[in-house]
Amino acid sequence: GAHLVNLNLRRNDIPEIPSVLCAKCCSLQTLDLSLNKLPSLPTIIGNLTALRRLNVAGNRLVCLPTSLGWCKDLTHLNANDNTLIKLPPTLARLALLMDLHLSGNKDIANPPLDVVEKG
Repeated sequence: GAHLVNLNLRRNDIPEIPSVLCAKCCSLQTLDLSLNKLPSLPTIIGNLTALRRLNVAGNRLVCLPTSLGWCKDLTHLNANDNTLIKLPPTLARLALLMDLHLSGNKDIANPPLDVVEKG
């Protein structure tokens, strides 16, 4: 698990992510959790500091953990088609973030100004 770089758990009806996944897979660069039944992501997801691509589209997420701001290498974040109502201001820390997908979150409040200003 320590050297796992890509993990695709798409379409598995997963109701939660075990914290051990984030604790043991420190080398993970791509994580696809799309089209599951996740109501939340574990705070420990911030331990995935090598993570570059995170796909959590098509779940039941109401918010993203503030610890996501610790994933300093994140370049792509797809959170389309969830039930997000707000974004953590820590997303502004993600200096390498190029793609942020949030469509299909009809109740989302305005994104934090510092995230918008970052472009």
